[in-house]
Amino acid sequence: MNGLNFTIAKKMMLFAVVIFVTIFITGLLKFNNLLNTEKNFNIFKDRAVAGKFYVLEVEKELNFVARNSRDIMLGNSYDNNIKNLEKSRENIIKSFDGLLQTSQNEAEKNVVLEVKKTVLDFIEDGYKKMKSLETVERTPEVLAAMYQAYKKDATPLANKSRENFSKLIKEKEEDYTLQSELYSKQMKALKNIIIIESLVLVLIVILSLLLLSRDIIQSLNITLLTNNLKSQLAYCTFGCLKKLATF
Repeated sequence: MNGLNFTIAKKMMLFAVVIFVTIFITGLLKFNNLLNTEKNFNIFKDRAVAGKFYVLEVEKELNFVARNSRDIMLGNSYDNNIKNLEKSRENIIKSFDGLLQTSQNEAEKNVVLEVKKTVLDFIEDGYKKMKSLETVERTPEVLAAMYQAYKKDATPLANKSRENFSKLIKEKEEDYTLQSELYSKQMKALKNIIIIESLVLVLIVILSLLLLSRDIIQSLNITLLTNNLKSQLAYCTFGCLKKLATF
């Protein structure tokens, strides 16, 4: 019986080792996948989302620039509108600096710098014209003349700025979509690994238990058979010795 216990103990130990190795390997695979997922999420958060945010900020501030310039030429509050123009210009510069930080390579940085130049050319032209009205009497005639000058100079700059900025918006939207898809695929792969890991682990446990149960049953049967043979042998030996004694 001690031999049986020793054999079962060894098999139980082997069973534990198999389970440990399986969990360890699948754990490593899952950990590696988690690292990749975290990396892609950081890229998605720091580059794609931030890039899209900065683009929207520039677009919003450009609308403010157009509105404030129009209000000045319509004769509305000069001081408030010129302050808003200056604030919008600062915010646009900050947003482009942020866009540069989200660029992956020199090619992307060059695109951002080119767009920044065309946008700022448009803003600076309008700002200088609006600033020139600060020291003059803003009569309807002066404002009308300024509007014509603004329209003549700003229109080509605005068209060029809008064209380049539209390309940048498209690139950032494509990058946002790409990173979203990559992150989604990574999360799906992680979910599949967890499911496969669970199935493999359950399968190994079931197979190991079945094999272990079979071996235990076989060992018990062998032990019972051995005990029966020993009993029969002892009985025969006792019977023979009894006959010899009576003889």
